[in-house]
Amino acid sequence: MEFIKIEHFQHFDDETVFYAEVSGLPENIQVAARRMDGAEYDPKGFGVCVGYDGATGKLSVSRDRDPATGENGNLYYVDKDGDYRWFEAEITEELTKRIFAACGKILAKERPSALDRLAAAKDAAAAAEKPPAPKTKKLDAEL
Repeated sequence: MEFIKIEHFQHFDDETVFYAEVSGLPENIQVAARRMDGAEYDPKGFGVCVGYDGATGKLSVSRDRDPATGENGNLYYVDKDGDYRWFEAEITEELTKRIFAACGKILAKERPSALDRLAAAKDAAAAAEKPPAPKTKKLDAEL
């Protein structure tokens, strides 16, 4: 899949939700969407929803439940009736990074304080990945 653009976003009190348009979907997902909409199928109707949590300063790919199937998914298709239909798809780390970078640019412009929170969250995540420093014991020895 390829990231096209942030189609739109919504700010809430301490949260922002981004809707990222994507292309190059797996064939089985395109076929399912075509079955839903027939002649009104929109190949540009696919996206990934990303949430920014102002309390934690983190971005994350959202998941939701498809109202028709009850299945959870991380990729949406907006059908001919304007309903969000959810599918499960592999979202690569590279795709996630591109989408998050675009979200970060919007946050920098719209909510500058969010950049500090994003940086702090990134630093905390990097620190959590580092192995702990070896513990040393103090040895008391008399000579």
